[in-house]
Amino acid sequence: MAGSVKAHADATGAGAIPWLLLAAKSDGPEGVLSKVSSVQRVNTSGGAAPTTGCAEATAGTVSRVAYTVASRMYVPK
Repeated sequence: MAGSVKAHADATGAGAIPWLLLAAKSDGPEGVLSKVSSVQRVNTSGGAAPTTGCAEATAGTVSRVAYTVASRMYVPK
């Protein structure tokens, strides 16, 4: 599945990733999601990149950021 941003809205909570409406296009074999035309990301909490930045001492380490999201998928009739 490939997507492109159709609309963007800032999240209501601090540190939350933005809400998005994505145009979706199947780019693989026929499957359960291949007819999805749009995906909406809403009700986000968390997920923003850490504000601590990067340093040579932490290069190559993994930073995990917790988040929750509700996703809606739309299929044309």
